[in-house]
Amino acid sequence: MDLQEQLDSAKKSIFRFEFFQDFRMKDEEDLDKRLNEQFLKTGDVEMSLMKEWHDYIKLKTDSGVEMKWVRLVVAPMNFYTKLSLHIYRKRVKYGIGIFIITKEEFDKLKINAKDFYLIDDENVLLMNYDKTESYYVAGDFLGVRPDNEELNEYLNYKKLLLENSLLVADFEAG
Repeated sequence: MDLQEQLDSAKKSIFRFEFFQDFRMKDEEDLDKRLNEQFLKTGDVEMSLMKEWHDYIKLKTDSGVEMKWVRLVVAPMNFYTKLSLHIYRKRVKYGIGIFIITKEEFDKLKINAKDFYLIDDENVLLMNYDKTESYYVAGDFLGVRPDNEELNEYLNYKKLLLENSLLVADFEAG
């Protein structure tokens, strides 16, 4: 199943829960390398490197699709998480709502889910990786698979995650 096709099909909302603290997307290796080098060298990144994705977010949100991400943060933060949060703080200007939930808050919720999308609150898409290198680190992203049998459970997860998270702008790493 193609993730981009699923995102394109969204008419009302796209929700994403990002559980893993690090994973790889093979088609973005060059971009990741450039972002990593920039962030290490300057503490910042050129948002123009992700222009296509930001234009897509703006297009979707301008057309009335609500986009919300919840990102789990496990302390101490690894490099990938620090870089992601830096980018996310800048990314919100394109219309996406990005929230942070700490591991401590997440653990209280007893949510039995890792990376997933909810499209229009009707379609659950589970993110698949070639391996899990550790509990919080995945390998290469392989694509998504639907799991609508558990739709109500994932709708509840979305509600709990949003209720127990902070806007990325309000999150301060401890």
